[in-house]
Amino acid sequence: MATKAATKSESKQPPTVIFRGRSYLLFKRGDENSPWWVRVQKNGKRVAQSCDTSDLKLAKDRAKLRIAEVLDGRPDRAATKSRKGVPTIQEIIEFGKASHLAVREKTQNSYSNAVLLLLQTVYGYDKEKAEKQRLDVLTAELARSYQAKMQGLKRAETKRLTSGNTTANSQLRFARSLFSKQRLLDYKEAGFVMPEALEGFLNVPYLEEESHRYSDKPIPQKAIKEMDQALPALKLKDVRLWAIHLMVRLMGLRDSEIDRAQDHWLSETKEGGMEMRIIKREGEAMPKRSEGVVAVPPELAAYFKKRKGYLIPAKSKTERYDLIYRDHNEWLRQFIPDRVKAAHELRKHFGAVWATKTGSLYEAAQRLRVTLIVAEYHYSAMLKKPEALTLDDYQGMVS
Repeated sequence: MATKAATKSESKQPPTVIFRGRSYLLFKRGDENSPWWVRVQKNGKRVAQSCDTSDLKLAKDRAKLRIAEVLDGRPDRAATKSRKGVPTIQEIIEFGKASHLAVREKTQNSYSNAVLLLLQTVYGYDKEKAEKQRLDVLTAELARSYQAKMQGLKRAETKRLTSGNTTANSQLRFARSLFSKQRLLDYKEAGFVMPEALEGFLNVPYLEEESHRYSDKPIPQKAIKEMDQALPALKLKDVRLWAIHLMVRLMGLRDSEIDRAQDHWLSETKEGGMEMRIIKREGEAMPKRSEGVVAVPPELAAYFKKRKGYLIPAKSKTERYDLIYRDHNEWLRQFIPDRVKAAHELRKHFGAVWATKTGSLYEAAQRLRVTLIVAEYHYSAMLKKPEALTLDDYQGMVS
């Protein structure tokens, strides 16, 4: 009986956190929905600090920040607040949509959803509850806990390769994009206080990933030949799908560029050929990366000359989107089923072929409108590798 009583008594012991080798109790001043508090002693005085949450796991993370504020002699949080104070996640999301740094709506939503996903994965919050959290919920502990869950481990291991590493890095990178240097300046200028916890969240190292370089895993030539053999049937089925394929395959265009391409993007060259100018235009979406000019192959030039308006005609935006992003990719996956973004892989293959044809990674970078670093990383797949040095190579060297 004594043992059972002791166990029952121990289970009611208040939770604690360990900070700098010492244990600190957490307590509540109200019912179960009231926030947790932590009491800290400094210079003979005991100071109680609210963790501003009834969630125990989150309270433990915040308790360490509150303890540090007291022990390190930092100004009281209330005294450092500006007009708006520490914002909620929802306030940051709404402010970001109206910012002059606003990106495409789809991209902005990816950033916002990633933050909410982290809170849902680690703390089990639904969307509404996650949006109501103050920004100091974004801590280094949150990032590490999310990484651990995606790895399927108790603790995150940066150097350990798992199937979840890539997703963890992707979502964490998206979430951090809401807090770029310029965005942080904008938030502060608007009167928001950026909590110190956020710095830890932004600096947790990413997990090691398996190589994603196209150079390490190019599309097999067998799959390319099978695509070529299937192209005539694709053209008979829907000439638009055939055109989409060649716009990726022979021009290296992105899906988003194919979706937006119109006849006024085209112009004739001095030699009588055709080229496509992917540049900034008033009233149109900005190019995803750099501007540039792409040569149009004869097969597509004949097709384009018949088009007015969008180069991929459709009854609606939805129909054109489905043709490019869904139907063409589904057709491709029968040849390269192991590639997640089939059309994007084909664009990479275009870069590799161009680098091989010209013997120049610079030319491939120009064609794809990417940096030379990106071209070197992805598109050297087919370049002939140099042979090993021999002693004869050292003969005649100037000393």
